[in-house]
Amino acid sequence: MKVIRRATPADQSAISMLRIDEFKRANEFLLVKPESLLWNKCDDDNVVLTAWDGPDAVSTMRAVFIRNSTQATQCLQCTVPAHVAYPAVVLNSGATRLEYRGKGLNSALRYYVIEAAQQDKIKTIIGPIYKGAPRTNFMQKLGYTFITPTKSWQDKLNPKKVRLLALLNETQFNQAAKAIKTSRADVLREFPWAGDSISFS
Repeated sequence: MKVIRRATPADQSAISMLRIDEFKRANEFLLVKPESLLWNKCDDDNVVLTAWDGPDAVSTMRAVFIRNSTQATQCLQCTVPAHVAYPAVVLNSGATRLEYRGKGLNSALRYYVIEAAQQDKIKTIIGPIYKGAPRTNFMQKLGYTFITPTKSWQDKLNPKKVRLLALLNETQFNQAAKAIKTSRADVLREFPWAGDSISFS
């Protein structure tokens, strides 16, 4: 059975393995601290969404609730523009199994985050991304803007490309959700939501 649901600590081994395996494959950076991708307190305290094909975790994304600029800077390990509004959600630790890429699973996970963000009065969704990443064009269509941090001190990855921050303002949430629901309808049907809805409040 294929589903998307919120991961629990019981899933931590599958989630950790998926993250490490796929981060090692990445062309945009070199993974230098695999242990940083293991399930940790940040996962316990926030929302981890995962697509499952039977017992296998095939795509995952963490959504971290951020109250202010200090928390954003600590979470992202880079400077964050002063105009970013809070509360915000940072999307990170995203990974999709190689053979499942190109299906739109990352967008499907993003869809449920945007839906929850609308309900909980989140002001901004923020995500680190690397220049030239395949999903950049689609994210622009959703209403994302991209900025280059003035400073970045991330220590778990050694970047091979320029690291950007992708910003989605609350005024774009409804448009973005509709765009994903339309353009990724097939994957949303193939991997339906299971379990309780998510909330950041």
